[in-house]
Amino acid sequence: MFIIVDGTGPLNQQDYDMAMARSFCWQLSTQLIRYPAEYISGPASAGLTTYDKARDAYYKIKQYLYTFPTPRKIYLAGYSRGGACVIYLASLLKEDERHIEVEAMFLFDPVNFDANLPDPGITSNVKNAYIVFRDQSIEEVNTAWKPNYGYGVMYDKDIYARKWMGNSKCSPIEPSKTNVELEIIKNSSHGAVGGVPWVERSADKEGVDGAVNWMNPYLKKHKLPAVLKDMWFVNKKK
Repeated sequence: MFIIVDGTGPLNQQDYDMAMARSFCWQLSTQLIRYPAEYISGPASAGLTTYDKARDAYYKIKQYLYTFPTPRKIYLAGYSRGGACVIYLASLLKEDERHIEVEAMFLFDPVNFDANLPDPGITSNVKNAYIVFRDQSIEEVNTAWKPNYGYGVMYDKDIYARKWMGNSKCSPIEPSKTNVELEIIKNSSHGAVGGVPWVERSADKEGVDGAVNWMNPYLKKHKLPAVLKDMWFVNKKK
């Protein structure tokens, strides 16, 4: 079973679906035909639903394993707060009486921006964790402004990357039991690392390609029938 939790987006479901039409999480959910893949929309803007989404996913996995009692592999994937959600989900699976193992976890710039959500790190029931982060050295807000042609001023998105959203704790609690592979994508926004770049920001093209090229070999390693793609052209403004 593959649980996939996307990042925060618009509250309206139709707007959310449009905004995430090229996200890496959505791409995974549409390609994993051989697996029961459960795609879950990201936590709401305040992040306060992250905990509930993790608990709901936990019970879905329990039901799945009850229905199919023969050994089944569990995979998790998440972007942004969705990444924090599946990290916590893994800890719930470890606490289960069956000590449910996670074969692999695929995380795209996981951030824990919810004061109510525990941030345990990668628990020992996770065999493999593949995590791609954005480069946090980029400043959060531009100090130089661009004119907006009579409509005031606007941020220069070339150096805006949500630096204020701290990374989730991704160190393994028991390093001998969990293989963790990390990659930092340089000069990239938070959105680009999740497959939803700013199309106005030329540097994000490189960020998307970097995340795709780094993560795909690990999907292939686990023989998962999914290939992430650079969907830069989708919804791109003319």
